[in-house]
Amino acid sequence: MSGFSGATAIAGIGATEFSKESGRSELQLACEAVTAAIADSGLRPSDVDGMVTFTAETSAEIHVARNVGIGDLSFFSRVPHGGGAAAGTVAHAAAAIHAGLADVVVCWRAFNERSGERYGLGRADRPMDTNADRAAYARMTPFGLSTPAQWVGMFARRYMHEYGATSEDFGRISVIDRARGDQPEGALLRAADHARGAPGVALDRRTVAPARLLPGDRRRPGTRRRLGGARSRPAARPGARRRCGPGVRAPTST
Repeated sequence: MSGFSGATAIAGIGATEFSKESGRSELQLACEAVTAAIADSGLRPSDVDGMVTFTAETSAEIHVARNVGIGDLSFFSRVPHGGGAAAGTVAHAAAAIHAGLADVVVCWRAFNERSGERYGLGRADRPMDTNADRAAYARMTPFGLSTPAQWVGMFARRYMHEYGATSEDFGRISVIDRARGDQPEGALLRAADHARGAPGVALDRRTVAPARLLPGDRRRPGTRRRLGGARSRPAARPGARRRCGPGVRAPTST
């Protein structure tokens, strides 16, 4: 990958407004965010020839492209998993541009998480899938570990046991990561002053500094020297609680 570093750049960011109930379809949110990102980059929809999103995205590339005014695509791809895949979408875009498969790539994610289906809700009445992921989850869900926050809580607990880390250590990371979350106009929640004492989400995952609960979080695009991109998602309802596992109660908003 010689010469890969510095070969691409993020040129624009787009987002919908922050809300708990958008009142629009996920496709419309996607189109609004993508359009805003392209405009922010100073490019036109017709300049885009690549698109990257998540495997969980409900809006197909062709529908977003048709509604935004994007023409023929020379590259498109999807990245699995949830929030942990965000960096992967940008990596795909940068790699495609570096390889000459596209010149301008838009990355996006759009979903009505609060008013639609909340990712990681862990509802017992949801229809069962029959796939490899579901088989892997069968080792965890019987013990109440049915959401990503609960899984990571187990990993964090093991890390604390192995290396002597404390809740305060994890709290500092959350506060640093979300320090900029207070700044955008329209943020629904502001950061807490300190992590200690926050209600546990799962073991040692805590609701630390809930900076932004939004329907329109931001994402980026890509271009040989510039990228463009977008994402949108509605907020979780603060304060709602659910059973998270044996003896653990947690808010749905993190």
